[in-house]
Amino acid sequence: MEEKAVRHDSFGNGVVTSLDDNVITVCFNEGEKKFLYPDAFKSFLVYEDPKQQKKIQHLLHLEEERKKRTFQMDQAEQARLFRTKNYKVLVNSQAAFRISEDEMQRVFTDWRVSTGTFLSGYAKGQPRIPERLMPNSACLLTYRSAEQQEAERRIVGAFMVSPDFLGDECLDGKVSAHETHRIRLSERETLPFWRYFSKKPKTGWGSTPYRYFSNRTMADILRDISDISSDPEQQETAEAFRKYYMRLNCLHDSPVFQAEK
Repeated sequence: MEEKAVRHDSFGNGVVTSLDDNVITVCFNEGEKKFLYPDAFKSFLVYEDPKQQKKIQHLLHLEEERKKRTFQMDQAEQARLFRTKNYKVLVNSQAAFRISEDEMQRVFTDWRVSTGTFLSGYAKGQPRIPERLMPNSACLLTYRSAEQQEAERRIVGAFMVSPDFLGDECLDGKVSAHETHRIRLSERETLPFWRYFSKKPKTGWGSTPYRYFSNRTMADILRDISDISSDPEQQETAEAFRKYYMRLNCLHDSPVFQAEK
């Protein structure tokens, strides 16, 4: 490498003899010394060549900016992790999604649903933000065929959101499922959706792809899913799902089912 002259506050003038990764070796009159690179140039090492010194100062500036960004990202991630563990459990933080026949296979393959987009206003065309969904939230998957009335809508599956999911940060409108707590119902095990709500639809679902409902109602639905599962492995999955949900929502089993008003 080309030898470059430097000056040290204590050792005086020297020459750079090697630079490996983050260690620079400088030969002074009293012998070789090794320093961290480029950190040594923050205080006690200076290049004799002004152009070389300008380059190292620029490098130090970039390194300082990188460390600052890393620190800010770490702080943001710590704040986010704190939020995922200390969120407020809302009483209506569950969401039922309507899925079409075209979406059915994709949803149960990717285990992800879309919140759709705003149809009007200043945010028209932008993804809907599922602000109420937090790590305690479950997504209910519902379906009816084109030939069926809205009152015939069925529950075809459900999943907990991923443990680090925060709805107000879901800017792309994609809600991903928990890796474990998710279930797809067979055709003979599907449940009538509207039986859990006292207000039956008069016209249709509405324009939005999802609607919020109460945590207690979701608990009732998960209990029924667990009860109707005929396959032992499916029943075990459903029951583990239900217990996980109940714990996150601070709920206890209720012996009486009441339709949501």
